[in-house]
Amino acid sequence: MNHITAADETGAPMIVISRDACGLRPAKHELEHVRPHPGIIIHCTGGQRPASLEHAMKRWRIVQLSHQRERGWADIGYHFGVTPDGQVLEGRGFGVLGAHAKGHNRLLGVVVLGKGTEITPAEERAIEAIHAALLAGGGGAVVMPHNAVSRKSCPGPAVTAWMRQRWPEDPIGR
Repeated sequence: MNHITAADETGAPMIVISRDACGLRPAKHELEHVRPHPGIIIHCTGGQRPASLEHAMKRWRIVQLSHQRERGWADIGYHFGVTPDGQVLEGRGFGVLGAHAKGHNRLLGVVVLGKGTEITPAEERAIEAIHAALLAGGGGAVVMPHNAVSRKSCPGPAVTAWMRQRWPEDPIGR
């Protein structure tokens, strides 16, 4: 089931494809609640970018499986995923602790599907809509790439460059 969560800066609605519609399994146990989230950390999954929504949802299920089986986490670590055509996939959703950036899991984890070597205008709008929804819910304005809090290249050069342009005042690992 899809539902409208917020609007991006142009006023276009942000449609979130629910966990159920993506085919995610329930979390292994109840997740710790967090209110409000102080901001967002942007990630990339690595690997090939999905060519269709069906492929994106399959990748989303694989990410959850990896996080649960290989890392031993209760659920997918990210709160939301963003597809190349700007669809938003629900992971943990708002209001719960993430598992995506050690020491920074109170922030929303938003992941771009792919290596982060490109970012589409639709992905940009989706990330901006998630940010707008966070602000509307009383969350913090900080937006930073994963590489600002880790030694990884995530979320990739194109996504990081876009973030530096879009949110120049935020700490983004310069």
